[in-house]
Amino acid sequence: MPLNKKKESDTSSKSVIELVNLRKATKLRKPSYRRQDSHKKSRIGRGRKKLLKWRKPKGTDSKVRLRIKGHLRMPEIGYGSPKKIKGLIYYNGLLIKPTNIVNLKQLNTLDKTDVGVISSSIGLKKKVEIVKKAKEKGITLINISDDFLSKVDSIMQAKKDKRKRYEEHRKKREEKKKVKEEDIKKKEAEKKKETEKKEMMKQVEKTEVGKEKLTKAPKKVEIHRQTLEK
Repeated sequence: MPLNKKKESDTSSKSVIELVNLRKATKLRKPSYRRQDSHKKSRIGRGRKKLLKWRKPKGTDSKVRLRIKGHLRMPEIGYGSPKKIKGLIYYNGLLIKPTNIVNLKQLNTLDKTDVGVISSSIGLKKKVEIVKKAKEKGITLINISDDFLSKVDSIMQAKKDKRKRYEEHRKKREEKKKVKEEDIKKKEAEKKKETEKKEMMKQVEKTEVGKEKLTKAPKKVEIHRQTLEK
């Protein structure tokens, strides 16, 4: 507790710029708080950044909970920003508390003097709408650059071109597939015709052989009868 009081007394005498610089320095040496064993299991963050969330270790022999040197760091008061400038942004030589913009309705409550910050959870389409309306009203957005809209236009154009190329490639592929299918069908039809011709020829041969047998049979009978008569 005395350490915290000492820190408060130190920051109270400092100017705004000094406090801002102090915050920058503390944030630079602030570690990324990772969950215990997050480097071992994929369900709690191994190779999956979205699942990397801090959870306090509760094991009796946990080295992180016991704050043993060489192990993961736990959140501490020392890494926080000074109370005077906590939640404030240093903008144009002034400390301002920006409003977190989530939808277009919030812009109606803001003026030209206000400063806004677009939430990170908002998608690109909604973000573009907010930026356009903010420009119309003259509201400054800290986390948006001046060339944001031009960059978005170029990205969207690149996406359209990519989609167009993909569609062309898909059409060509379908055409090739159709040509192949037609060739296969033609070959199958030719094979079917050949097999039908062969079957017809076999049937014709069979009928001819039958006729020959019928014509030869009475001659043989007559010869046999003549021999018997003699």
